[in-house]
Amino acid sequence: MTRNTLLECRPVAGGLGVFARRAIKPGRRLLRFTGPVLDRKALEAALENAAVDSFLQISSCSYMGPSGGIDDYVNHSCEPNCGLRFLGSRIFLTAIRPFSGGEQVTFDYASTQNAYPYRFFCGCGTAGCRGDIGDFDDLPYSLQLKYHELGVLAPYLAVRLIRRMGLRRPAPARSQETVATG
Repeated sequence: MTRNTLLECRPVAGGLGVFARRAIKPGRRLLRFTGPVLDRKALEAALENAAVDSFLQISSCSYMGPSGGIDDYVNHSCEPNCGLRFLGSRIFLTAIRPFSGGEQVTFDYASTQNAYPYRFFCGCGTAGCRGDIGDFDDLPYSLQLKYHELGVLAPYLAVRLIRRMGLRRPAPARSQETVATG
């Protein structure tokens, strides 16, 4: 694996987390999520044998399994500094606000999941911590809209929101910077 010049894994309570090595600007792609794509049945079988849940819902019936790389260690926050941008079949962790070196890199897990068999109690410690984390439908409407406007919703959730609320699709996200190696 190529060394990531922007990110590193470090211990956090309960495991590992990903941290920025230096300041990050909004719009910067930090890494690409990779891993095997599973259907619901394969996910259920994989979860029975998994020590840790490193699965990501990528469509209404598809999930990405662990890659064995740094993307498996990006943690949740209720006030994240990043989000996932889906560009075709590629998924990139992208900064949604500026943040400094040494800060943990996070995204909101509810921005990708709906009908995912996983709920957890969040202890992110932010002022806006929601406590019980579950599906996209559990998010406050204002947060659903914010993630939609930032372009960091899984496409299947963006389509649902657009249909349900009569919204417009967000403009495609553009970044002047390239993905960090990792």
